[in-house]
Amino acid sequence: MLDDCLLKLLKNFMIDDAEAEVDKLLSGGPNAPLGTFSSRVLSAYCLGLISEDEFKDIEIIRNIRNDFAHNLLEISFDNQSIMDRCKNLSTPNLLSNIFELDAPGQFFVAVAMLSSHIALRALGVYRQRRTKPEPFTLVEHVKVDENNPSTEKPEL
Repeated sequence: MLDDCLLKLLKNFMIDDAEAEVDKLLSGGPNAPLGTFSSRVLSAYCLGLISEDEFKDIEIIRNIRNDFAHNLLEISFDNQSIMDRCKNLSTPNLLSNIFELDAPGQFFVAVAMLSSHIALRALGVYRQRRTKPEPFTLVEHVKVDENNPSTEKPEL
């Protein structure tokens, strides 16, 4: 869920008239520069699309997810390392006055809250969407002295 929300957030932030290039960057298979969960999380954070707290929580979630993916038969939410990391998630603490959550509850609440928050942000990020810069021209790089304007062409 988080990975898909981050994909939409990044896609909605990037220029909209280069869809094929954006897809190569985000979804072009395992060799896509931003084709992995970890690269999307880091990119979203570095581009200012998610907060530091969100980044830290997603990193905890990502590491827990990886532990389960690589050790499915040997690991559970009863594992002390998993429980400790779930306690370090800041997102479920927003509900600490309402609910007392065990480790799986903290994990799933964090995933649900972060996913919904990022999905909503992905809908509004269009306001900040990047646009292509104007093509390079020599004129914009020629310094003109306003007190002594010259009609001569600069020497190259």
